[in-house]
Formats: sequence, C-alpha cells, structure tokens
Amino acid sequence: MLYSAYNLTISGRTPSVIYTHGLFGAISLAFGFIFVINRWRWKTRRNMRILLALWVLTFIGGLSIYLTFTGRLP
Repeated sequence: MLYSAYNLTISGRTPSVIYTHGLFGAISLAFGFIFVINRWRWKTRRNMRILLALWVLTFIGGLSIYLTFTGRLP
C-alpha cells in the first residue's frame, strides 16, 4: 500500500483522504502497540474508547478510498 500511495503522490493524483487515513492508521497502530506491551496501566475505558474511535475513522477512510478509486464516490 505504501508503494501505491507513493506513486499516487508522485503523479499528483492523490486524494486528501489517503493522508488522513494514513495518519489515523499510524496513530491507531501505535496505540494498539502500547495496549499490547503495557500490562494494565493504559487499559482504561477512556483509552480503549479513543482507540476504537481512531480505528473506526481509519476504517471509514479506507472505505472512502476504495469507493473513490472504484468510481462510486465522486
């Protein structure tokens, strides 16, 4: 996916949703990694809800990228 995003960036046809999807995805991965390596200090409802919201935003961004490239979303 990084190769495709790089090629789109070079060609100048990159939709802005790719950047937001990548940002939210990277933050979600970092939070998920913190949850896995940390025993109990980070595992609170508040932090888990933040992680869920970031994951949902990343998922919606991925769907919108797919719909944009298939021509179903203008």
